[in-house]
Amino acid sequence: MTDNVFTSLQLSRALKDKKTSPVGTVNRTRREVPPTAKNFKQQSYATYVYKHKDTTLTVCQGKVNKNVIPLSSLHPSVNIAENEKKTPETIQY
Repeated sequence: MTDNVFTSLQLSRALKDKKTSPVGTVNRTRREVPPTAKNFKQQSYATYVYKHKDTTLTVCQGKVNKNVIPLSSLHPSVNIAENEKKTPETIQY
């Protein structure tokens, strides 16, 4: 588990080569974050998922203008809970 200062796609690839699966949040200003993810503004509790080879990037919006972007190579697909907040599996982990 890493925080948004250290988590990147490059780190994820390097750790995956060493048979480790990183999970952590990504800073939205990173280059590898798609522009649509940087400007993701939807209704509350919206989720959008991006796939890049064996890494999953999930954009979650729990509050207005507050996005969380978890990156995971452990979760090949992201299941979304059926609760009120529709929490993605990567956040629950």
